[in-house]
Amino acid sequence: MNINISTSTPGLLYNVNDVDSGIPDLYIKELTDTSFIKGKMKQKLRAVKRVMKHGRCDVAITGVHSLEHKTWVWNYHQADYYEQLFTNIVTIPSVSFDEHVLANYLNDLKMANITSNIDSAGNIVLKKGSGHKKLLLLGHIDTVRNFWQVKIEAGSLKGRGAVDAKAPFATFLSVLNKVKVPSDCQLIVIGAVEEESSSSKGAYQVRDNYEKMPVIIGEPSGIEKLTLGYNGLLKLKLNCHMVQGHSAGKGAISSIDALIDYSNKIREIMANYDPKGLSSIQDISHSKSDNQTELLLNFRVSRYVKSGYVEAIKKQTDKNISLEVLRDTPASTSKRSNQLANAFVSGFKVVQKMIPEYIVKTGTSDMNTLATQWTVPMVAYGPGDSTLDHTLQEEVPFADYHLGIQTLQEAIQTYLGKVTDNDK
Repeated sequence: MNINISTSTPGLLYNVNDVDSGIPDLYIKELTDTSFIKGKMKQKLRAVKRVMKHGRCDVAITGVHSLEHKTWVWNYHQADYYEQLFTNIVTIPSVSFDEHVLANYLNDLKMANITSNIDSAGNIVLKKGSGHKKLLLLGHIDTVRNFWQVKIEAGSLKGRGAVDAKAPFATFLSVLNKVKVPSDCQLIVIGAVEEESSSSKGAYQVRDNYEKMPVIIGEPSGIEKLTLGYNGLLKLKLNCHMVQGHSAGKGAISSIDALIDYSNKIREIMANYDPKGLSSIQDISHSKSDNQTELLLNFRVSRYVKSGYVEAIKKQTDKNISLEVLRDTPASTSKRSNQLANAFVSGFKVVQKMIPEYIVKTGTSDMNTLATQWTVPMVAYGPGDSTLDHTLQEEVPFADYHLGIQTLQEAIQTYLGKVTDNDK
């Protein structure tokens, strides 16, 4: 939840008579001297403290006439700039379809030699350099639902999205700030919206409207691993509407029964086409008043799947059931011999004194969406244990975060120093 507390001044001021004395960041747990706070602002500050005590939101004190000048209020004040950046990004809730507050916060960051804007899809876009040889770092800033209080414990940052995928995105921003971009190169970081939804609006915006270029996807792989590919995704919405009958009647069947039976038949079809694939029922809802049931059926489609599975599923008809394909994105795997992957090998050797473990993940990412039209080198990298994705235990050790930054920076610096116009 995002909360703005409006005031007649452009945020909280050190001096009420000087509109240029605004405080951009206020760390509530370290605020001991409040003598500079005057008048009704004291009441607002008391309200802020009560809200921050529960910590389930981000808070800003904002001028009533403009949202551009504000005071962000945070619980944690980190001595390290990059840890503070990571903490702030996790502190701002950004559930799919509600990412605009975080996007605006990132757009307002002042980092030397970096330009930023928010594109028409709502993606945050940051660029460094102006050369014609380009590298894209594509992460996502949205999370799944259920936000809880952000905590720092035992050297780790805990909170919704810390793993998936704000740690990788904060790593991207940190490297963008640190890396030296050659004059003939350009480094682009994009925080996409709606990655955690079926729409993948942000990734489609990039795929269809941006120049094709090599891509590093920001997803948790673990700092010692490099992801070369992902399973595909087939997501179906099934709807069953039947005339209500008495449950004790002979041969009576409910819409739930019918839909479960129908989904099992679809699963059998998919198992024949893709024995290595995975399936799950993601959601089911039922209306007793009209005996109508809706079910979301998910398939993680492997790279070994035989073609024609969607057509075969559509042939499985039932007069009471409608079927809608919400998403059909194939698996994607990149070669480990391309120059981008080789640059990571160099980065791992220098920073971690090891060769990365190459993996292909059973999940799906924005890599899959881009790969439907972009034939460019792609890999995915980022700190975080992906087994914690979407759980209530998301946490990333700051030590892993820093090691991820160092590894990525070395890999990108190596890549930009060696990239040629023929690197496809």
